[in-house]
Amino acid sequence: MMEKYKDFVQSTGYGTGAGLCGWNCRHNIIPFDPQTMKNNLKQYGMEENKQMYEDHQKQRYFERTIRSYKRKENTAKKAMEEAKDEEVGDIAKEKYLKNRKLRLKWTKAYRNFSEKNNLRTQLERLKI
Repeated sequence: MMEKYKDFVQSTGYGTGAGLCGWNCRHNIIPFDPQTMKNNLKQYGMEENKQMYEDHQKQRYFERTIRSYKRKENTAKKAMEEAKDEEVGDIAKEKYLKNRKLRLKWTKAYRNFSEKNNLRTQLERLKI
């Protein structure tokens, strides 16, 4: 008689640290009945999956860039506030305004890109 399913312990490594329910594994084990249970998740093809991956990678790129401009903006703002020389303060203010403008531009592009590609904007990833 041919088995329908592979040996559970052997195929998943259950009971070992590197296997199912081992170190840092957050999977749950529940009974499965193929006659009464079905997968309700939308199934994606390889092309759709690849496109979704690329969209998420581009979204991460936007987030990294925005955080970078935020750091530069905050640094220039601090320098502007603590400048003892007026000339240094003016240079810091110029850099602050430039980085603020770029951050706002990238944030707008991030939101447009996310909306266009039906991705959720993850504002927690924009924090520094």
